[in-house]
Amino acid sequence: MTPELDEFPFPLQTLMRKGKIEHFKTILEREIDYEKRDRDDNTPLHVASQLGLAECVEALVKKG
Repeated sequence: MTPELDEFPFPLQTLMRKGKIEHFKTILEREIDYEKRDRDDNTPLHVASQLGLAECVEALVKKG
C-alpha cells in the first residue's frame, strides 16, 4: 500500500466503504475515536449516512 492510499488512519470509514460491515462492528466495539474525520472531513456517521448504511448509522448513534 502506498502512502497516498493509506487507509489505516480511518478504519471505520474504510471498512464501510469496502462493505466490511462485520469488521466495522468489531472495531466499533473497541475503544476507538469514532468521531475522527477522514481526509474529506467526514466522520464515520457522515460516511454511513452517505452510503445508506442504516445499521451502521444506528450503531454509531448508540455510541453517542
